Amino acid sequence: MKTDPRLLLPLLLLFSCTPKSAETERPSADVTSGAVHVTKAELRETLPTVEDGVLYLTVSNTGPTPVKLLGVRTSAARDVMPMRDHSGARHDPIDLTIAPKSSLVFKPGGDHLMLMNVTRPLRKGEKVPVTLSLQPGGDITLDVPVNPY
Repeated sequence: MKTDPRLLLPLLLLFSCTPKSAETERPSADVTSGAVHVTKAELRETLPTVEDGVLYLTVSNTGPTPVKLLGVRTSAARDVMPMRDHSGARHDPIDLTIAPKSSLVFKPGGDHLMLMNVTRPLRKGEKVPVTLSLQPGGDITLDVPVNPY
């Protein structure tokens, strides 16, 4: 019996949003640019039959004025889109404005960044350049580690 690869997408989404164990330490990328701190950045390895990936990170604003996340890009995917958690309870858009002294969090089990149509498989242990575009602040690029599910 052959399984249609498209049937695996709901499983991938479920596992990509499952909280990671507190006992498991996973590599992450951290970078600071002015009043913006990006922490806990990690990608998850892609499965052979799935065309999308997932990116988690936290963007903190330590400054006195709001900062807006205008977009995220990487050569590893054709597009990166902010997505709501999969609880079905919320369908409103994600506010990408980070108030002073607050954070925008993309994490397992919650809001996340979907890498749409990955251009190549993402393999555990590699690092992938990811660029965040912020206003004010311009672009911040970091090398994000790929972790296992």
